[in-house]
Amino acid sequence: MAVASPDELFHQAIFAFDDAALEAWITRRTDEGASEGLVLDVAQAWLALMRDASPEDGEGAGDLFARAASSRSPSRVIEVTVLRAMLALAAGQLSDAAAFARRASLMARTEALPAAELLANITLARLRRRSGKSYLALRIAEAIGRSEAARAAPGWLAWERFLAGGNEAGEPSADPSAPAAWAVRAGQRLLVAARAGARDDFEREARELERSTAGFLDMQREALALCALLDPARTAEGALDGFKRGQHDELWQGLASVRVLHGDSEPSASILAVARPGERGSRLLRDGLGLFGPCRTIFEEGARVHGRTDTALAVLALSGTEPLAEEEFFQRVYGFAYASGKHRGVLDVLLHRVRHRVGASGSLLRAGGGLRLELHEAIAVADPRCSPPAAARVLSALSRQPAATAESIAVRLGITPRAAQMALRELVSDGACEMRRSGRQVRYQVLDSTFSEPTGTDVFG
Repeated sequence: MAVASPDELFHQAIFAFDDAALEAWITRRTDEGASEGLVLDVAQAWLALMRDASPEDGEGAGDLFARAASSRSPSRVIEVTVLRAMLALAAGQLSDAAAFARRASLMARTEALPAAELLANITLARLRRRSGKSYLALRIAEAIGRSEAARAAPGWLAWERFLAGGNEAGEPSADPSAPAAWAVRAGQRLLVAARAGARDDFEREARELERSTAGFLDMQREALALCALLDPARTAEGALDGFKRGQHDELWQGLASVRVLHGDSEPSASILAVARPGERGSRLLRDGLGLFGPCRTIFEEGARVHGRTDTALAVLALSGTEPLAEEEFFQRVYGFAYASGKHRGVLDVLLHRVRHRVGASGSLLRAGGGLRLELHEAIAVADPRCSPPAAARVLSALSRQPAATAESIAVRLGITPRAAQMALRELVSDGACEMRRSGRQVRYQVLDSTFSEPTGTDVFG
């Protein structure tokens, strides 16, 4: 059996979410009198990231990058560039994070450094997920998983694949006792327990998930967010609390795609608005319905015909027992300001559809310019504002219908040909599918090769 090199051991500690192993590696290299101080400084910077995911170290990483560039060591340059991508991502600077991650991936491929390329490309998948494109993150993770390098330390890769929605059994781990491997298994069991409504099992797996991600604090933040999104009774913090309450629609962790089962249908209804009589509602990942308890589910698999009506119902469910001004209600549903003279008829029709949609489960009360939903039973309604983008559904459909036209995709998904064409153009631009002309027809198919994003023209943009 081949003995891992010092660089491989360094990377494996990161892939495994094992800060203790990385600290031990640094101590051992120091005791051995490592000739290159830069190596230890890079490792120390990664250890600091794993233990404190704050974005304040960007300037220090820039200085470290300058030293790495002067050293002419490709491995060190790539490791620091990926570090800068992770710091930018933690700071919410997505364009900077994308530029760093793409640059690192291209450099690693050019220099033929498989371990460094694995580190860079996993970060690229993470960026895609956190940018709200879990379907592309999953494509990247699956492509990485087919490489030989991925077999050495797949822990972080399996985590990204799990959070992007690819939660079926992944690649075998070189060290199944590594914290990252435990985290993925605990996460999978967590979803199953939530779906079954097994509270004790859920709490046990939540504790295990928190423990096994403790070695990489940014991953632990995601683990805690996942637990909060599955459990209606669990307190969330900061922006996630606002998301659960319906105060905004931005789910920064990119966790909307996490799910137990995939089935044969395209992605839909991943985030629900749930509410009980006399209580303010909350957003919930669909697999958390078991923990929420008995309720009437007001959504249909793959259906888009009730999109605006379900949005309106979700807004009312999340508003609670206090009346919501008609103007604010309209703004939340349609995304633009309400003008009584112009939109009164539109609002009336929408409210009529809401009453029909909610049926005997509740009453829509309208008085004094305010709206309130009085529930007679617990409900769960799809919140279309959080549904997977059209590109995700189109990519899923393409995987089942090779060499399809925009028109055939539109028929399959129940969307307009124009919407299908726009999504397909986005997928072509992202390198997830390709366009081929056959006579007067234009057909699209999923690219089976590894993702092409890192070698795009905007690598340094």
